[in-house]
Amino acid sequence: MGWHSFDQSLLKAFTENLISEEIAITYCSNKARMRRDLDHLGKVNGTRVGESHSGLKLSAVKSPPSPPARPRPVAPDLMTQPPKPVAVKS
Repeated sequence: MGWHSFDQSLLKAFTENLISEEIAITYCSNKARMRRDLDHLGKVNGTRVGESHSGLKLSAVKSPPSPPARPRPVAPDLMTQPPKPVAVKS
């Protein structure tokens, strides 16, 4: 068996579901190493550590509706309008 550090004991307690991830990180002596070890355990076990505890889920955000299409301006049809009278000076 040999010697075990306190952090190793915390990690073992976490793997046996005796303590939470938060407790392991709070009481460990090297937080960066503990986070790394917890992440490694999550990858080995096929679960992400910490994601299953919160119960929070993301939902898809609906995009706002697009503005209605504006009608295109129509050029007056010059062929169908009657000609305007022209004043002629003599």
